[in-house]
Amino acid sequence: MVLFILILLGLALRLWHLGGSSYWMDESFSIATAQTMVEQGTALMRSPLYHALLALVGTISHWQIVLIRGLSMLLGLSMIVASYSTLKRWMNVPVAIVTASLITFSTIEIAWSHQVRMYAALQICFWLSLYCYERWRSGKLHWLYPATLTLCTVLVH
Repeated sequence: MVLFILILLGLALRLWHLGGSSYWMDESFSIATAQTMVEQGTALMRSPLYHALLALVGTISHWQIVLIRGLSMLLGLSMIVASYSTLKRWMNVPVAIVTASLITFSTIEIAWSHQVRMYAALQICFWLSLYCYERWRSGKLHWLYPATLTLCTVLVH
């Protein structure tokens, strides 16, 4: 129940003014990079996985500001769930609730969820890599999962 409330609050905070401000310079760079990938069909060396995902979302949404920022917003929301689930397993429920609450209300987390940049994607990929690495070390997961997520983390940024 607490996680559900945190997700709803996180969604409200991340949706608030999602399309209100204009793009800032780095967001324009990310959009131009993704559009270049679509137009030229080439993979770029800088953040290829994030920009490929952005190109997909941008193409489907016709590059509407709210929808392409929505990618980061969804990744930011998934960080609330991932932190809660992971820390509930690693520590206990109170630690998971505190951490998920901090992520829900953190101004930097909300800002990353409002930007057409790779920050939220990098964070969630890194967090999931750590989770999979721990599961692999305990013998509960094949080594390919943490290796793949680590590669994704590198390719996101």
